[in-house]
Amino acid sequence: MKACNPCQSESLLQMKGKLPVTMQALALSQKWKNVAESVIGDSIEACSSVLSLSYNQLPHPSKACFLYFGVFPEDYEIPVKKLVKLWAAEGFLEAVNNKNLEEVATECLQDLVDRSLVLVGKQSYNGKIKTIRMHDLLRDLCLREARCENLLNVIGNDYHGAVAGLVKACPWISIKPGCYYIPVGSKCFDKFHSLHSVDHIDFSIKVLCHFKLLRVVDMKLGFWNFEDKMLYMANLVHLRYLALSLSEKVGTLKLKLFEHWNMQSFIVRGCGVILDSCEASRIWKMPLLRNFMWT
Repeated sequence: MKACNPCQSESLLQMKGKLPVTMQALALSQKWKNVAESVIGDSIEACSSVLSLSYNQLPHPSKACFLYFGVFPEDYEIPVKKLVKLWAAEGFLEAVNNKNLEEVATECLQDLVDRSLVLVGKQSYNGKIKTIRMHDLLRDLCLREARCENLLNVIGNDYHGAVAGLVKACPWISIKPGCYYIPVGSKCFDKFHSLHSVDHIDFSIKVLCHFKLLRVVDMKLGFWNFEDKMLYMANLVHLRYLALSLSEKVGTLKLKLFEHWNMQSFIVRGCGVILDSCEASRIWKMPLLRNFMWT
């Protein structure tokens, strides 16, 4: 096949925003000459149309996995091991054809990479993907589709410092970095079952006991303001993934384990986290537990 004019290819590749690999490849053949010219003329609109087409062709489970990237902030490199655990906790994927859940998730992630819908961050010495990230245009698509499906609510501070994003009830809630206080009485918390924060916020675990549908809690907490804090976690019977990172302000925290029959991952990090032998024996009352860590 005859190659297109090199000048057209160079114009496309130098376009503002550095297009994903899918769009860069368009300029490599005469067949895509008209597409390249269209992208150069109206880059954002044309690129979004092509990316939307790639998204729409995804199988239904892969669409959910792609949209879930919206819970992470911009330019955030996501550890693949963590992502796979979250997908499992949300119930997006199932083990099939003698493949375990991790293998199915790995194939799904590789498919998203092959379609250039996500970008590889870091790799191990043998080429295995360690972290994954998302291009700005793809993240815009992800957020747009997730909001359209009423799946995601992103909460953060506006230009005046007030909390913004408390609009409607969605199953996934993501708290932006720099937003330290969240009024949980808002209606947007009525039906949520997944809560995410990559920055330390002032949030009381006691409040979580009111949200019986919680499946996933992945947060960094700035403080704990009462004793026997972990007791309130006992009511969250649907909890599958708990990951808490505690700031130095927290002080000593004695872990308490409960009969969480659905718990798959239990991770608590902090300077003063303590787990005594009596509590450790309760791990056996979590039959689905696959990942347990405290530091």
